[in-house]
Amino acid sequence: MHRLRAFLLLAAALLAATPALAQKSPVTATAAVERAPLRAGEVGQVRVDARIAAPYHIYSVVQLPDPAPLPSSLELEGPVESVGDVVESTPETKFDKGFEKETGIHGPEGTFTRAFRVPADAKPGTLSVDARFRFQ
Repeated sequence: MHRLRAFLLLAAALLAATPALAQKSPVTATAAVERAPLRAGEVGQVRVDARIAAPYHIYSVVQLPDPAPLPSSLELEGPVESVGDVVESTPETKFDKGFEKETGIHGPEGTFTRAFRVPADAKPGTLSVDARFRFQ
């Protein structure tokens, strides 16, 4: 049976960054496709490993009632279907003075995974998927 090889392009986005305010991000992220190579119709996972420099942190994927931080997200774009929700490593719970509530945070590292299904009619060869990891 022919196998598909999934390659991943990671686009990490910073919120409201402008050239005048541009600086080195305290967050770096790497991504990989788990279970590659995949066949048509099979399910794989995109895994993003985030490293966060002290004293910074990023927020959990859990959406809290307003006022609240923007939750982290991992969206897949391309000829694949996302399966289920984003799964994250266990966040630390801390009181956030800015939002005046308990929030889930990651730092100095966090892992985020998202399952996807390769289309049943996918042809053998390379399949490109874009992953957008967003965080605050």
